[in-house]
Amino acid sequence: MASKVKKNYLYNLFYQILLVIVPVVTTPYISRVLGSEKIGIWSFTFSIVTYFTLVGSLGVALYGQREIARYQDDVKKRTEAFWQINIIKWITLSLSLVIYYFTCIQNTDYGFYYAILLIEIASSFFDISWFFRGLENFKTVTIRNTIIKLASVASVFIFVHQKEDLWIYILIHVLANLLGNLSLWVILPKYLNKAKKITRGAKKHIVPILMMFIPQAAIQVYTVLDKSMLGFLYSDISENGIYEQSQNIIKIALALVTSLGTVMMPRIANLMSKDNKEEIKVELEKSFHLVWFLAIPICFGIIAVSPNLVPWFLGEDFLRVIPVMQIGSLLAISIGLSNVTGTQYLVPTGKENKFTVSIIAGALTNVIGNFILISNLGAVGAIIASVSAETVVFLVQYHYAKKEIAPSLMLKNFSKCFIAGLIMLACTYPISIYLHPGIINTGIVVLVGVLVYGLSLLIMKEIWAKEYFNKTLKLLQIKK
Repeated sequence: MASKVKKNYLYNLFYQILLVIVPVVTTPYISRVLGSEKIGIWSFTFSIVTYFTLVGSLGVALYGQREIARYQDDVKKRTEAFWQINIIKWITLSLSLVIYYFTCIQNTDYGFYYAILLIEIASSFFDISWFFRGLENFKTVTIRNTIIKLASVASVFIFVHQKEDLWIYILIHVLANLLGNLSLWVILPKYLNKAKKITRGAKKHIVPILMMFIPQAAIQVYTVLDKSMLGFLYSDISENGIYEQSQNIIKIALALVTSLGTVMMPRIANLMSKDNKEEIKVELEKSFHLVWFLAIPICFGIIAVSPNLVPWFLGEDFLRVIPVMQIGSLLAISIGLSNVTGTQYLVPTGKENKFTVSIIAGALTNVIGNFILISNLGAVGAIIASVSAETVVFLVQYHYAKKEIAPSLMLKNFSKCFIAGLIMLACTYPISIYLHPGIINTGIVVLVGVLVYGLSLLIMKEIWAKEYFNKTLKLLQIKK
């Protein structure tokens, strides 16, 4: 990877982990203070608000990032594109906000919470993070948003003390998003020229934005609809709390795998504009390698550590999270692979229609699975449906990409990582079951897993393991 890509990956990885660590750090406290019922209300209401934000924002996040990436070296064109895309988004968000007011705030048992969540939709008006990602400027976004997120963590511990403080918890979340989005506007002027008659060309963006909106809408079906359908189809709202907390833990693992996609999309779009197909294949091979290198131990690690982690981390009220986490661990592999075939290949190379088909296929799989499984299995049914959907998404995407992405390229580094992962699972799962749940014992399980996985790769002479091991030895020698 080029130096710039590596730096951007690390910046984006850091921030994606932070986005997940924020709720994970507060999870043990919030789980005990609010309980599964209140967390279930939060999970359900936020899932409903997500649809209005999604419809209002259309497909701006992916489309805008790609357009700005194309005009990295042309300040005039990127200025025009920025304002034209924003104007379209502001119009649709305004309509979404009006509909939200009359459908949710006026007609629901959770109207008070929906009123607070209105700020979440409003904050989308100021979300321009896609612009900076298109410029491959991840450092600025990371630093500014990190400050906002850390402040929100402190606020949770300071102001949330009992079940009745759920509204405060929600308010802290939405205000953090709003302030984070607003902060980027302070530095925006130095990246743009003065805009003149920008509305003239706005129409040309409508169709491609809508084309990008369709797959993003479908993505939400199997990332958010699970929570909505749990609230509608299962009699106990606390089941939403079980599902929510399992997702909070799984997401931190997924951030390690998916963060590269956000960084690589503008890079591959730029390479495609130069018709540099050979370099694209090189970058994709490295991305697949990273998926196997990280996703396999993450998947097996979650399966092993869950029985020891959940009881002390979430409390006795959340023991049902264990099987949900273990099944959900498979998402690390399926999402990691589809992140490469979809976000890193199909989208930046202009094959959005193929990307859309894959997402719709996954969405249909998820909806059908939810209807069949949730009423009897609750959160377990929802997570089975999600894993099935993500697997379908990858299989469809690879079907469209296999002419350019040969199986040998994708599977080149699979076998050694998989064998090492199985050895790690065999060693750590018995330890996790045997040791009493506790922070120290969970740490022991994780440490054993890392050591066994790393040593197994070294014994099999896996190329990245050898490289990082040699670099570590050299670093230790230099320090000596």
